[in-house]
Order: sequence, then C-alpha cells, then structure tokens
Amino acid sequence: MRLDIDEERVAALGGAGIFATSLGERLRQAGLRVATAGPTDFTLRGTVTSQASANRRLALNDISVSAAVNLTTPDGQLLSSHLTRGDSYAGSDLAAVYREVVDEQAIDIAGQVYRELCKR
Repeated sequence: MRLDIDEERVAALGGAGIFATSLGERLRQAGLRVATAGPTDFTLRGTVTSQASANRRLALNDISVSAAVNLTTPDGQLLSSHLTRGDSYAGSDLAAVYREVVDEQAIDIAGQVYRELCKR
C-alpha cells in the first residue's frame, strides 16, 4: 500500500508527516506492506488539517485535527472513504497533544482500512 497524505498543519505543532508516519506504523503493525512511492496494489490518499487556538475562557489551548482518506486501486478506482476528527484541550505543550490526537486518529483509520482490505 502506498501512502499519499497531505498534511496542512499549524507550525507550532511539530514536523511535517506526523500523521502519515503514525498511520504507516499502524498499518505495518497490522501486517501490511507500506511504501511512500512506487507501484502498489492500493493507495491511501488523503488530507489532514489541524488547528490550534487559545480558549480564553478556560485559559487553555484547543487543538483539532481532521483526516479524510480514500483507499483506491492502482487505476484510481475508489474502494472506500474514511473521515475522522479529534479535538483536545492542551496546556503549553501543543506538539505532544497534537501527536496524541493524531495517533488516536491513525489507529482509527488503520483499523477501518484493514477491515476494508480483509473484505476483498
């Protein structure tokens, strides 16, 4: 399976590719071969968006992450679509909370993709 994930992130939340890395790890743990380039049987293509903002009422930061991915065949045929969203309050360590939210979403997406592939 090839991963093609576009991550639009807030600069303070860490390096690029965090979601793709986490998702790839989860898929490998499930026994799937994952690549970032080259010919594969399936492609997982998607977009991840994130937002961090100050919640002045609670004196905390809010983080939200949304991921939308499509599982396709090599010829582009859509097999399934998956959408997930996670939110959390954060103190001053936005990057750590961002990673936690992303990891939760990667686990969810990997499970959905694995189930879809088992049906085939």
